[in-house]
Amino acid sequence: MKIFLKVIDKLKKQTQYGEIAEPYLNCKYNKGWNDALEKVEELIASYNLSENWIPVDMKLPPEPKPNHIFKGDIYLITVKKGTIPFRAMWNGEYFTDGFEKLEVIAWMPLPEPYKEKKHE
Repeated sequence: MKIFLKVIDKLKKQTQYGEIAEPYLNCKYNKGWNDALEKVEELIASYNLSENWIPVDMKLPPEPKPNHIFKGDIYLITVKKGTIPFRAMWNGEYFTDGFEKLEVIAWMPLPEPYKEKKHE
């Protein structure tokens, strides 16, 4: 979500004349543009990450890619009567923590891992 907000900040038109004189001296396009971006910002801020959960009765993950380390792809899951989501493997048939079959009610893909930025 942070990336979207950063992009919106870069898209905003800077005022050249100050808030009071801007509407009279510059095109009202900039104000309309920035107003629209503010609405987009509000929509992004209102987005609830819990909406990313996919119930298993609606859809299962795709067939896992071949992997020589372990059998399956890793997902974030929620189990029946569980209060904390955790990661588990999907082997194409069921979710497992590596020891037992899990009673999963919803899942979501893991985000991309953090990549450290190189400072110049």
